[in-house]
Amino acid sequence: MRARTGGLLALVFAAVGVLAQEPSAGLAAQMPMDPKQLMLLAARTNGLSGEGVKPWHLRASFTLFDANGSASDQGTLEISWASDQRYKIAYTGATTFSQTYYKTKKGLLVSGQASPVPASLGWVSNEFVWPILPPEILKELRFERRTEVTGGLTLVCLTLKDPKGSTRGGFQIPTYCLDSDFPVLRIGTHEGDFHRYLRNNCFSFQNRYVPNDIEAVLAQRTDLKVHLEDLEVLKTINEAIFEPPPDAHPVISEDNRTQ
Repeated sequence: MRARTGGLLALVFAAVGVLAQEPSAGLAAQMPMDPKQLMLLAARTNGLSGEGVKPWHLRASFTLFDANGSASDQGTLEISWASDQRYKIAYTGATTFSQTYYKTKKGLLVSGQASPVPASLGWVSNEFVWPILPPEILKELRFERRTEVTGGLTLVCLTLKDPKGSTRGGFQIPTYCLDSDFPVLRIGTHEGDFHRYLRNNCFSFQNRYVPNDIEAVLAQRTDLKVHLEDLEVLKTINEAIFEPPPDAHPVISEDNRTQ
């Protein structure tokens, strides 16, 4: 079964090119051998949320691709973040969609066009904010640890075990692959989504690892590329930014949005 897993990982890299070697992001940390402890460390050092994170603003550009590999749409992703319970996420495409999500005391609200945001783009907000399950959930789970070497890059991959303590083989969900020397998340997945998110050119921001570039792969095909254009701490908070407009309404399902 392990050989099969490695094969699937190799297909991922063959489809999108080998992940770039990462320099130290400035967060030296000992890599625990215990899978659960390593997962908890990765959860604390990846993603722009959690204890101690100051408010921030992010702007990224994206390109969507069709089944033939041609660009089908381009646009921007913008996130203003005050806390886990107070933020704004705007998805703006050039042609087919434009939606903004507001997290408030009333829950998650949405404003904008009725056309849905593509699934992979919806999940990308999680790649910046919550790329790994939260520690309170990880503490109750068990993971299998293995080493994968592809194109000269060594990754430490952790795959969730089922209640019986086994894995199904293959690149199952969720699986997280980290740099071998630092707890930098390089490949991630999300429950309920079959994309694999490749994370390149990572750097340190507020003691968290953040990718400059993200590539969403589905069935060995890239259907989304995202590039981080700007990321800064919000020194002051403009309350008007987080106020939903009159047409905002509750989101029926939050399964592929930051919550």
